Amino acid sequence: MDGKELLARLGEFGDRAAIIWHGQSYTYADLLARVDQWRGVLAEQEIRPGTCVALSGDFSPGTTTLMLALVANGNIAIPLTRSVLSAEER
Repeated sequence: MDGKELLARLGEFGDRAAIIWHGQSYTYADLLARVDQWRGVLAEQEIRPGTCVALSGDFSPGTTTLMLALVANGNIAIPLTRSVLSAEER
């Protein structure tokens, strides 16, 4: 399944709750709207398919949807967690 197929599949869940973050529920439709916003940013920044992109963040809706946008864009997404960042700082 490629990124576009993944987004289409997620779209089938529409207004169902996808994640809860800090007590707020986000639907699949909410997340896909954010993915579209991120895809616009990726296009503006000329981040082409196949480009490696390091992503540092938590598991927030913003970070999650950026990861989905990178996958849909055909990028190689490299998630960095706090533990990886802490090791780099040592």
